[in-house]
Amino acid sequence: MASATEKKDSRDPFYLGMALFSLAVVLFGFSRSFFFQDYFEFPAIPVHLTVHGAVLTAWFVLAAILVAAPAATAIIMSTGSWVAFVKWAG
Repeated sequence: MASATEKKDSRDPFYLGMALFSLAVVLFGFSRSFFFQDYFEFPAIPVHLTVHGAVLTAWFVLAAILVAAPAATAIIMSTGSWVAFVKWAG
């Protein structure tokens, strides 16, 4: 059992899993009424709700990216593929 003084690893898979699960809930939950409303013959929504939906979706996407970034960096650095990544990026 972990003691209270141990620092929690920021790359814990729980945080990435919950960020991706939250993003999936937003994408799946609003798919019929927001993202694919033309395909499901859903009535048009007001502009303020469209802006709200876009901002909410962007926030969840950004949260997932920010949680995934340390894990991706750790994988790149530990496998030695960072050289290929740097060459590709720059």
